[in-house]
Amino acid sequence: MSQKNRRAYARTLLSQLKTEADFDGFVIDYFIEIKRERFASGMDRKQKINLLIELADTEELIEHIRNYIRDGAHGETTRPTARIADRFAGE
Repeated sequence: MSQKNRRAYARTLLSQLKTEADFDGFVIDYFIEIKRERFASGMDRKQKINLLIELADTEELIEHIRNYIRDGAHGETTRPTARIADRFAGE
């Protein structure tokens, strides 16, 4: 998978975190340094996602999102990552 597709995949996985609290919980659990040093009050979610994708290692980001969703840390029991991964397979 190309870097562009990995970033698109990460963005798609991040969209599975439905609420702001889910997204914030994920960032606090895995990327607290980015949250502390780069996120500013008043930033919208899209700005935060773009910054996270820009600054985090893409493979690490994808692995952490998958784990977070799989483990149900965001309060849902569904595991959409396999369906999402199929969309990006072979690219």
